[in-house]
Amino acid sequence: MQSIAYCFIVVFGILSVCLNSAFTQEIPTPSPIPDFAPTPTPTPIPTPQAPTVVTGEANYDYSNSSVTLTGTVNAHGLTTTAWFEYGTTSSIYNYVTSTQTVSESTDTSVGINLSMTDLPIRTGSPYTFFYRITAQNSVGISYGNEKSFRTLIHMDCPGCYVTGSVTDATTGNSIKSATISGENITVFTEADGSYLWDDPEGYSVCWEIVYTLTASANGYLSQTKSTSLSETDCSETLNFELQPICEAEKITIFPHILKLKRGQSSEVTITLEGDNCVPEGNTVTATIGKAGSRRISISSASEVTDANGQAKFTITAKDKIGKARIIFKTGNLKKSILVKIK
Repeated sequence: MQSIAYCFIVVFGILSVCLNSAFTQEIPTPSPIPDFAPTPTPTPIPTPQAPTVVTGEANYDYSNSSVTLTGTVNAHGLTTTAWFEYGTTSSIYNYVTSTQTVSESTDTSVGINLSMTDLPIRTGSPYTFFYRITAQNSVGISYGNEKSFRTLIHMDCPGCYVTGSVTDATTGNSIKSATISGENITVFTEADGSYLWDDPEGYSVCWEIVYTLTASANGYLSQTKSTSLSETDCSETLNFELQPICEAEKITIFPHILKLKRGQSSEVTITLEGDNCVPEGNTVTATIGKAGSRRISISSASEVTDANGQAKFTITAKDKIGKARIIFKTGNLKKSILVKIK
């Protein structure tokens, strides 16, 4: 019996050790799950393409005799060369401008200056030129829409000039050595009264411009006329008929005696008469004595006679009563008027 009990004790001891060993065994820590980043979507590479172009306006610069052709170019990031094609017939471009380089990926302004002297010579009117913008890169070439501009010049003109003659308005005879002046340019008439006035600034081009010329000669009243050189005419004819200066032979004053109240004004008319002519454009001067200047004032010290040979002055009385005398003079003639202030 003791042996049997001993066996049970041994068996239970072994079982206890086994159970303790099983329950006290270390549980392994699970391995971490790897953190995988998402794969980025690749950026698409843009497909190279030919430039995009739009033709713009033509802007004139009259001071420099030039025109600037404009437009826009989108080079789409490629080095691109832009220029303009132009000609005298729609859709036919026989001429090209200088070039401009563009590389931006946005619409970029292009402006190329074209001298008017670079334009082909044309005879007749209208002076219309057709143009379009053109651009080329490694992919291809693009053409803009056609536009046109109309010049106000004459490439077939020898220069801007005015011709004509100067004659005596009374007799019709030619006037030799008369002066034709304008735009700081002066020429003289020939023996037959003819002249040629030209603008040295317009040897190759003639803008649409108005010239104002004045003809003058000794013994004559000057005369001024204007002319416009249009886009169809680069020359013009201006004839001048000068009125002889009429020498005054007689001077009259109306009224010859003037009575004024203090503060009152009145007009005096001076009339000049010539030998079968009217002294137009003559200068009449007016002077007041020292004593008289304390009693009256006069509108001006001098006036020029009109087409009727008359000059008008306004006399104003001051506050002091008494008499004043005004002397009117032209050339070798003079006459006075007595003014009474009361």
